[in-house]
Amino acid sequence: MMPSPIVVSQLARASFVDAPINADWILEGAPVARMAKLSSSPDNEAMSCIWECTAGTFHWRFGCDETVHVIAGSVIIHTESGQYDLRTGDSAYFPAGTSATWRVETFVRKVAFLRVPPPRPVALVLRALRGLRRLVASGAGSGVIPRQS
Repeated sequence: MMPSPIVVSQLARASFVDAPINADWILEGAPVARMAKLSSSPDNEAMSCIWECTAGTFHWRFGCDETVHVIAGSVIIHTESGQYDLRTGDSAYFPAGTSATWRVETFVRKVAFLRVPPPRPVALVLRALRGLRRLVASGAGSGVIPRQS
């Protein structure tokens, strides 16, 4: 099976569309968000995009695993585990189900890498298969007894 072709994206050619924040989630201001899809996996379980937002404070619930990398501006994020100031060049990982309050003082633009995690039972089977594959690749369990000198 041939792998999928490589997808190359250029920010200058990105097609931004409105990505309104749920009005019930907005706590302060009138943030305006837009996004541009960069790529997606053949099974649509993973994608990357550029997301940007103007000033405002809002609650956010991550429906899938998301890694963000801030490429312009800044945001202050409040979670149960603390406060995080993300500025240009900073990255953060948010597991599916995470909730956070975002405070954008002027503007933020991020690259987002999103992945729908598999259900827990499937993840356990996949982890076991990866371990078995490593075991077989290392030669362990091959039935060959190493020669003793």
